[in-house]
Amino acid sequence: MKKAHVSGPVPVQKELTLIDQYKECKTDGLLVSCSQGDNCFALSDAVVIVVNIYTPQDDSDVYIAHQEFKEVKPFFHIPLDSSFLGIRTVSKLSDHVKFANVKSITKKCVLLPVNNEHVAFPLLHL
Repeated sequence: MKKAHVSGPVPVQKELTLIDQYKECKTDGLLVSCSQGDNCFALSDAVVIVVNIYTPQDDSDVYIAHQEFKEVKPFFHIPLDSSFLGIRTVSKLSDHVKFANVKSITKKCVLLPVNNEHVAFPLLHL
């Protein structure tokens, strides 16, 4: 865990408990970050932007606060649907913040601008 801070967001039910917040953490060889340009990740059912990393002091797990893209579609369809490769066009980032265990991250992505949208490409980690 690196770059401690206190700026949130954290879940409402956790505001009364002690929470340590961070801008970066490394888990299973994956650097999870809140920094713009380094904070796009795929969960099993969504492409998200991580806005906070936290761990309640009474819990050993690490959690992320994230915003999901509301529109997700394949970038291309030929010769196969790009979603099978994890490549998706994303747009309309939600204002609503959701929370999940950091273990729910399946891939780190890079966002590249295309027209008025972005394309999320999964990164390969060796």
